[in-house]
Amino acid sequence: MNAPKPNSVSNTSMPSVPRRQLRGEAIPSSSFGAILVQNPTTKITKKKKTRGTKIRKKAPGAPRRFKTAFIFFSITKHKQIREELQNQDAPKRPTTAIAKMVSEAWKNLSKDDRAIWDDLAAKDKARYEIERSLYKGPWQVSNNKQRDPTAPRRPCSAFVSFLHAKRGEVKRENPTASSSEIMKLVAKAWHNSPERIHFLDAEAKQLAQYKEKTKEWKEMQQRKPEVLLATKREQMAWKALESPLPRRKNLFNEDHTSKN
Repeated sequence: MNAPKPNSVSNTSMPSVPRRQLRGEAIPSSSFGAILVQNPTTKITKKKKTRGTKIRKKAPGAPRRFKTAFIFFSITKHKQIREELQNQDAPKRPTTAIAKMVSEAWKNLSKDDRAIWDDLAAKDKARYEIERSLYKGPWQVSNNKQRDPTAPRRPCSAFVSFLHAKRGEVKRENPTASSSEIMKLVAKAWHNSPERIHFLDAEAKQLAQYKEKTKEWKEMQQRKPEVLLATKREQMAWKALESPLPRRKNLFNEDHTSKN
């Protein structure tokens, strides 16, 4: 039995490779893509998303992150443009249109005008750094999507209330109708119903009560101990920035002694 030749390569032992590569010849870089396609053993691994990853949010007592110069300008300019359009009795513009106007105004700012916003952003960043050096608590907490039982519940719309009131009646009149057909019949009755104005008035009253309760609930959230502590720390940081350097050290010492 003859021994195999030294230069012979078995196709079953390794994937197909161009003969030029086996002979040690140079191969153009464009050929490597074809080699990967021809090679069935080459696998491209993708990073899989791990299940059970928890989404986290900022802790209520953590320092508020600093704003950029454009963010400060955008907040002020948005209100200014809205007020100007309202005074001119102009039609209401979408938020995207207002954002474009703000962006154009920012691009057209002079260096002196932009320096005002840059200085404001620099002070806010310094405030954040001071708070960051004083804060010892957690920066992020688990984002539990369960609804807060103490939060007010948003009322149903007028049509949903009408649907709940009329669905049984429409179902009795059309016992063989499917759920989608019943929805269409209720929607048609909604447009022609004389009771529509009563449901709309009830929705407006419930929505006003909901907004009032939501305002009270948000104020109650701001009175939580961790939020009050964060507010006090932010006020102390601004006060320290407005004071000379020796006074800043005294302010920090006073804060630590008050905690202890």
